[in-house]
Amino acid sequence: MKRVPSVAAAGLSTAFALLASATSARAEPLTMDDFKSATTAGIVKLCAAPQSDPLHQAAVGYCVGYLTGAFHYYKAVEGAPGQPKLVCFRTAEPSRREEIENFVSWATAHPEYSSGLAVDSMFRYLGEVHPCP
Repeated sequence: MKRVPSVAAAGLSTAFALLASATSARAEPLTMDDFKSATTAGIVKLCAAPQSDPLHQAAVGYCVGYLTGAFHYYKAVEGAPGQPKLVCFRTAEPSRREEIENFVSWATAHPEYSSGLAVDSMFRYLGEVHPCP
């Protein structure tokens, strides 16, 4: 059975290709070892993989899956007793694509967090951009 990419996946791929061209003009080609990193720099490298890279689709899929999975886990436990609310959207939640693009831009502008865990940096970013009162 041939797998057909969804329209949403194609849209994300295009958006990440545009982001990659803006953020990684001198990027080294991806290797399978890049998929083992959980640092901010490692996830950003995957998120910003150029479309010309043979591992582009896998990198974008990994990026989206990693960041979305972390956020979904947070959403699942945020209402539990003793769990602080870290993210408060003023209006409807922004699109996944927009939020990931903004995170990559934020992380690129904050190299001091590049060696830290991507999940920590993601929530640092979300807390700055969508703070709770």
